[in-house]
Amino acid sequence: MKQKHKKLSFDFWLIKMPATYAGGFGDALEAMSKVESIPKRNAEINKYTVRWEEISIQPRYIMGDFVKLRLDILPLKGGVDSKSMPLNLRLSEGISEPFAFLFDTQSSILVTQKNRYGASVSMFIEYVEKLGAVGEMIEIFPVLSKEGIQKLRQMDDVRTVSYKIAKPTQAEVDFDSNDSVDSAISTMRDVGGETIEVRITSGRKRKSLTLRNIARLAGNLLGGKTTGSAVVKKFEISGYTNGHRDEFDLIKEQLRATQEVPIAQSRSLSYNDRKNAITLALNSQKSELVGLFGNCCK
Repeated sequence: MKQKHKKLSFDFWLIKMPATYAGGFGDALEAMSKVESIPKRNAEINKYTVRWEEISIQPRYIMGDFVKLRLDILPLKGGVDSKSMPLNLRLSEGISEPFAFLFDTQSSILVTQKNRYGASVSMFIEYVEKLGAVGEMIEIFPVLSKEGIQKLRQMDDVRTVSYKIAKPTQAEVDFDSNDSVDSAISTMRDVGGETIEVRITSGRKRKSLTLRNIARLAGNLLGGKTTGSAVVKKFEISGYTNGHRDEFDLIKEQLRATQEVPIAQSRSLSYNDRKNAITLALNSQKSELVGLFGNCCK
């Protein structure tokens, strides 16, 4: 029988620590790693139990596994010749959804594995804030391709930002907060909608929108801070470049990498599988990162 493979996708992020924190993101990860007891590693974020499962601290790279535990409603097990039946796990057990992470302390680039059922990047960041005793909010920004950066820099007059969000795959976020995005997603769910689209314009003032705040909004949306498991389908920026109308979709310009991983007889991917894949993903984008950030990425 031909061995099956799974394609893993990885996203690239730039980390910015709060000015009040004396160290870097690597220091927060190292502080987090010193919490060795599994029960003490657990934290509840968005009604899910999450924790770091594996972590390796090296002089330049810090990598590990971060898991989200599904402890409430579990799937059944079934076979081609047997009826479906409960998994019969203990009350303290559930389904573990992991994602691998890799942080380059030299460039402040974080690479994360995409897992639609796993934790969002923002959940991981919030976890590091808690266990690493950071004190204030860590900001994340999507790393754009070289072409994307050029398009953004050349657009000297940004007039409109629009984004489209598909309904969540899981009810993982408490949408009773005051955040406008949370509220819009809640409304979409209540009326049975499939997508919502938000459009922000400069209006009649004819004043360019602020790129820094646009980047911050993109980080919050794409990282899942205000969207949970809802999928951001589009994040379009439009305006003028040298007097000519221009637009581009930031999602298409975010730096990503994919790796195919063989699936073992256990029908699951081990931490070593994901660790090797994320290392290859980083290496596959090294030349692009050097072009964006210089020799710190070599």
